[in-house]
Amino acid sequence: MEQKRDFIISLYDVYGGLLSDSCRDCTELYYCDDLSLSEIAENQGISRQGARDAIKRGVAELEHFESTLGLLAKQQQTAALASEIISATDDDKVKELAAKIISL
Repeated sequence: MEQKRDFIISLYDVYGGLLSDSCRDCTELYYCDDLSLSEIAENQGISRQGARDAIKRGVAELEHFESTLGLLAKQQQTAALASEIISATDDDKVKELAAKIISL
């Protein structure tokens, strides 16, 4: 369950700006800020069911963006390759540059 939450947060970090305001706000409050559906509903002035629907819609859109664009997978692959570069070299400048790539 925690792994799924982390995955959705990662998707949100990459694609959150593409969501509608309602989906973005509800998804962020639920996954990033760890608010309950009741708390989100109260904060957003919507029903608990409305909050749940906005979150489900937001997550579905995030997953669709990733399946279509694959930016998160590419970002993770780039970071993994940069880590391999760090492990494979003794050159401090190369290690520094690879570390910068990872932190992007």
